[in-house]
Amino acid sequence: MSDRSKQTRLVQYDWLESQEGREFLGVLLRRNKRRIFGLLEQPGFPSGITPTIVPFKLLLLGKSAVGKTSTVAKIAGKELPAIYSETPGIQTTLIYWPAKLVSSSKVVLFKLHFWDVGDSAMKKFDHIKTSAHMKPDAVIFFFSFTDSEITEEELRDFQEQWNIPILKICNNEGRKLADGSLDGRAGIMEIAPILNTIIEVLWRRRENENRKVGQHKSSKKRPTSNQGSNKTLQDDHHITDI
Repeated sequence: MSDRSKQTRLVQYDWLESQEGREFLGVLLRRNKRRIFGLLEQPGFPSGITPTIVPFKLLLLGKSAVGKTSTVAKIAGKELPAIYSETPGIQTTLIYWPAKLVSSSKVVLFKLHFWDVGDSAMKKFDHIKTSAHMKPDAVIFFFSFTDSEITEEELRDFQEQWNIPILKICNNEGRKLADGSLDGRAGIMEIAPILNTIIEVLWRRRENENRKVGQHKSSKKRPTSNQGSNKTLQDDHHITDI
């Protein structure tokens, strides 16, 4: 059994199905259709509700035609591309995702900034690779079962050995409304396990980093063994607490 399966969850996975969760879900929808947010936009909440917004940058990597662009469209609630066309450079998509933390019962609005980079463009132009690789919080590698000989057993072995979650998604058209547009609410519930797993990994890593920095600060405040004074060493590490 992998270490990940033994870990206590940090996010309430079924929270969106609760009354409180449905209220937050409403800010992501308009007339039951998924709202699309620009880079300078964010959801509006009723008076008195001000969730903490936590941003993350996610870099998507994988060979051409593996499904990076289609996957982002799926989880963003957009129509899937009708025909394949390689991403010419960098395509960014902003997705807001509300979640309730298990430890504090606090609702956090995760601001997920997906960077979809064309494989050929990144190999051809150095500045694209430099921009894309600039301080991502996570890297998501893509592969497709349709052109891969990887078995389910190999996937399980990889996940257990490296303690890295493997997410599976079927990039097909979702449920439609009467007018032929995508059913935003149904689409959100379909991709909820994917996004909840992503933010679970990101939040756990953030907590571990904060814990390590806290321990480092604590150890530097202790007097050195060859000094009897209470003088502490200069701490040159900085971290923004959430």
